[in-house]
Amino acid sequence: MRGYNLDTETITQIHKLRDLGHSYKEIAIRLGIGKSTVNHRLNPMKPEVKAKAYARQKTWKRHNRLTTTINGVHRAFKVLKRSRPKYCELCKEITSKLYWHHWDDNYLGIGLWLCWSCHHFAEGVDKGLSLDLYLGLKKELTSEKLLVPLEVEITIAPYWS
Repeated sequence: MRGYNLDTETITQIHKLRDLGHSYKEIAIRLGIGKSTVNHRLNPMKPEVKAKAYARQKTWKRHNRLTTTINGVHRAFKVLKRSRPKYCELCKEITSKLYWHHWDDNYLGIGLWLCWSCHHFAEGVDKGLSLDLYLGLKKELTSEKLLVPLEVEITIAPYWS
């Protein structure tokens, strides 16, 4: 048995052995599990401490890890990124959630900290989508007057009928 995922019988044995005065080390040796697993089962982490630890881990991952798709395979890398500013480096909007945008899979540490909107814009540009193409299509559709106002009569009945 490895890790914190133990069956009910083993967890019961841990508590019984501790009640009999055995040390964590003795319990671990007797049951063939790690001392930290015994500690975890006897002293579970409080929810507020667990939440803070999760938040720290999430922040660390956002600042030091990069997930990307290379040749169709989704990968995660530890990357040394530039320090994270408090604003988007493209539109200069102050935001708490920034995304690391890189453009060269050989140099993952070279990139920009961007807000969600700018990050998706940059991804589009990297994929070859042209701003001129978008503006041209928008102008073409607007000039064709495809937009017909919708005229609908709405009758609202009382909820009791």
